[in-house]
Amino acid sequence: MHVDIYHPGHTFSSIVYSQALRIKCIVPDNKFKQRLSDLERAFNIYGYKKSLVHQIVSQVMGIPLVLEYRC
Repeated sequence: MHVDIYHPGHTFSSIVYSQALRIKCIVPDNKFKQRLSDLERAFNIYGYKKSLVHQIVSQVMGIPLVLEYRC
């Protein structure tokens, strides 16, 4: 979503967060940092603030990925 569209500010931070978390879940560890870098670049091209995107991506990098099977 382009940042010029009129939506509340939290909408854009939620989009960055959810996409970064999605990458963390589906991309192998050896390509994870490169894909997050690509994501940051894409959001910056769309007009998102670099500091906001970097802060959110850093936050997602710190989240441990724990996959458990629950019945």
